[in-house]
Amino acid sequence: MATDNKVVVFIDILGFAALTKAFPIDINLIKANYRLLSPSLSIDTIFKIQNNQLVQTFSQFHSSLQGVLNLANMRHSLTAITFSDSAFVATSYAFEAVNIAIDLIHTLLPQKIPVRMGIAYGSFATVRFCSDVTSDSANHSAQFLGTAIVHAHETETCGIKGLRILLHPSIIPLLSDIQHNPLTSNNSYSIYNIECSENEQENKIGIKHEINYWDLKPTRELARIIHKKGSAST
Repeated sequence: MATDNKVVVFIDILGFAALTKAFPIDINLIKANYRLLSPSLSIDTIFKIQNNQLVQTFSQFHSSLQGVLNLANMRHSLTAITFSDSAFVATSYAFEAVNIAIDLIHTLLPQKIPVRMGIAYGSFATVRFCSDVTSDSANHSAQFLGTAIVHAHETETCGIKGLRILLHPSIIPLLSDIQHNPLTSNNSYSIYNIECSENEQENKIGIKHEINYWDLKPTRELARIIHKKGSAST
């Protein structure tokens, strides 16, 4: 199989290790949470789901990710590899990867699921995916590799904190390529990136740019808080 250059997004839930230590793993509750609207679920089961943050975070992350990927797959081809609290998504063009990242973070934030993402461009190849399950054992294999995988992971873990969509230096040249960053109807580029703060740019792999994913208007609650703080300072 030939190795192609792809744009890869690495997505990781923040604080998932602490959740795993703090709450019991209940597979039945995770399965139940996928069908939370089912009339067959008991009040007791719903109460247990609501009181297990690990169950909620895990199942809602994967449900939201699948929903975003299903919509994206209607527009263009992609390869997604999900496991535990993270995922890699590979696309042909940068704007496709960025749109997936923005859609996902917009979906997860209202559910209070914090994620950070890294996006990189480079080689990407899938070799083999298989599952061999018997009554008493299981062997699952996901064999994939490439510089885009390595750099996307390095970008997310570079040391910059917060809920961010960070760009590896390999993405920056693509921003002037009309195929990777097409113009919108108002003649502006599809991908709008901003520079990280000066002290953040001193990270170990030179990450300097991120996606400005929150261009929505402030909520009424935020506007009320800002107004209250402004009034208190006068």
